[in-house]
Amino acid sequence: MRARPGPDESRDDSDPRATRVRIGIPEGSTVPADALDPLSSDEMQRLRQQRKTDEHHEESTVKILGIQRAELVVHDPNAEADKLAALLGMHFSRDVTQAHGVLSRTDFASGLELAGPSREDSVMQDLLEENGEGLLTIVFRVDSCDSVIEMAKANGIEVLVDLDKGDEIPGYRSYRQVSLSSEKFPARASFTFAEYEEA
Repeated sequence: MRARPGPDESRDDSDPRATRVRIGIPEGSTVPADALDPLSSDEMQRLRQQRKTDEHHEESTVKILGIQRAELVVHDPNAEADKLAALLGMHFSRDVTQAHGVLSRTDFASGLELAGPSREDSVMQDLLEENGEGLLTIVFRVDSCDSVIEMAKANGIEVLVDLDKGDEIPGYRSYRQVSLSSEKFPARASFTFAEYEEA
């Protein structure tokens, strides 16, 4: 591991003894041979970029509290929910979002949602035709969906859905979720964020 330079980058770091004194390594202590080598300009640039990245992470207002559920897109959520109920004893609630033509069967206890089209002109039908069945999104629990929207706007990320279900979901006093476009996330996965209070 190399020593990190101080604010005065113009000084001569070629003298290992001077470097030892400057960074506080006691005389006679053992350090790796290359630890006192001066940093190259590429290494300096990498450290500066890492510092900027670290500062950006510290400024984020989104607080992730955990993963709430995984959501799969399937042709027939009812049939798949029945299969999993028989195989694994899972219990799925049923919900239809009319605006998007989405039928959802969700087992909140196990953290799994099966989503599919509730009509032919559904956004889910479009997804199935493009990509087939598979992982649709990962839903993270957050303390504030407003902070997710602020982060998305600040980073040029499109908000796909902002859905406030209020107290309509059994077992929840309030439930809101925000889905973001996948361009800036790993593996181009869609990320969804849920803010809720359980009953």
